[in-house]
Amino acid sequence: MKKIFKKIIMLALALVLILSTNTTPIKAADKTKLLVYNSNISTSYDLEIDITATYSKNKWTGVADISPSIDSNQLLVQYTIAENNLECTYDAKTIKLSGSLTINEYYGAGIARVKVGSFEYTIDKSFRASDYLN
Repeated sequence: MKKIFKKIIMLALALVLILSTNTTPIKAADKTKLLVYNSNISTSYDLEIDITATYSKNKWTGVADISPSIDSNQLLVQYTIAENNLECTYDAKTIKLSGSLTINEYYGAGIARVKVGSFEYTIDKSFRASDYLN
């Protein structure tokens, strides 16, 4: 339920961003699609990257937003995204998500939280229009 609510909020925020900025000019015929990348690498955390893409007539027309988030699956271990070096490129057939995230790891809670390390998570993922737009 938490993830569904989070996705609804993220989509609403992305739509506000699309309407309030000129990141990608949106034509009246363009529609938006939420693309989601999930990490299945670790049982310690859930990494999710939401991409708000625009399309028209089964072709990608732009990328309006890239929004990474990370949730810990352990009580006394926390993760934060320290640096976001993600980018999306697109053409009519493919949106490509690439780059890296620097993720900090902390143990403890509140003022007793201590940073124990950081790591880099590299991403290279393509979203083909034929798989997502019908």
